[in-house]
Amino acid sequence: MKKLITLVLGLVCVLSLAGCNAEGNEVMEDFVGILTNINDDNTTYLVEVTDSGSSNLKVGDRVIVQLVDVGDVEYSVDDYIKVAFDGVVEKLAAVSVADKRIQRVFAIEKVDTTGTDTE
Repeated sequence: MKKLITLVLGLVCVLSLAGCNAEGNEVMEDFVGILTNINDDNTTYLVEVTDSGSSNLKVGDRVIVQLVDVGDVEYSVDDYIKVAFDGVVEKLAAVSVADKRIQRVFAIEKVDTTGTDTE
């Protein structure tokens, strides 16, 4: 009986550790879009999706994206960007300038119209 309890506890420990989602293993989705507006303090972008690798976004969606550390890269309206994020998309009210918002952005990079890195 003691061996069975030990075995079950060991199995529970192994499975719980295997189920942990370390930050480096998070789900990552991405999409390509064109910048249509940048707020005055340069921390929020309005992006129209032109190519989506996300099941939560479709071409034509207008998405609010919070800025992440982009180094010395400068972005301007009409730039194409690729946004990597955690896959979570918040739907916004119909009266908003955007359809959806992304809170957790991992990376933003400048790309050409086909989604290829320009750097």
